[in-house]
Amino acid sequence: MIGCLPVLLAIHPAYVHGTILYMSLYCSGLSMFSLLKREKIGLAVMVPTGLLMAFLSIGIVIHADHAGISVLKVLETWVHQVMDQVANVYTQILTPADMASFASQRPSYEHTLTRLMPAMTGATFAFMLWANLLLVAKVDKRLDLKHWRTPDIIVALFILAGACTLVVNPTLQALGFNLLILVSISYFFQGLSIIAYYLNEHQWSRMLRWAIYLLILSQFYIMIVTVALGLFDTWFYFRKRIQRKGEDI
Repeated sequence: MIGCLPVLLAIHPAYVHGTILYMSLYCSGLSMFSLLKREKIGLAVMVPTGLLMAFLSIGIVIHADHAGISVLKVLETWVHQVMDQVANVYTQILTPADMASFASQRPSYEHTLTRLMPAMTGATFAFMLWANLLLVAKVDKRLDLKHWRTPDIIVALFILAGACTLVVNPTLQALGFNLLILVSISYFFQGLSIIAYYLNEHQWSRMLRWAIYLLILSQFYIMIVTVALGLFDTWFYFRKRIQRKGEDI
């Protein structure tokens, strides 16, 4: 395929990372297109997210090998650099006492962010792909996202992730928290679908809908409620309960 020809640039060390970036976007786009043709909405987000994570992991491993350091050290360095930028901003807006408090807690923040970076990165990719899916759904009316549901089997992963966060082993805890974040993203999208269905059923104006969506995305606690809404929909099927009388989903 012509689209794969740029891969040949990888033979030059200077273009390795650029080639990995190109192939990650190329493969994720192809997989998303192929799955959407078969109306596999959930997989159209999950598979490209997995591909992007895989290519990113390859890039990190190559970078770590060239630098002669471990992958964990690469992640710790990146997190430290991000926190340096955050500290520069906080210096301008926080009082000296608050800044001292931030400085004392910064090592703990960096440790937590490093452990959760895989899930946070995957969640970011999933959000980007879901946003693309929303744009596609505006054109392809076959994709009715308002009725999308997470497969029931994912509840088992949610329970497993929660159990892992309760154990004493730090490795299992980190695995549990990462898995919990990734599974929660799926239920967050399901919660958004329920909200979209409700707003559509009751014919709320476009302006109010956008205001509600922005409020959800800007408030962490409302995002948690949205995740819970999606999770409990597994058992209660809220869309069936809020549909207008006489209509069938």
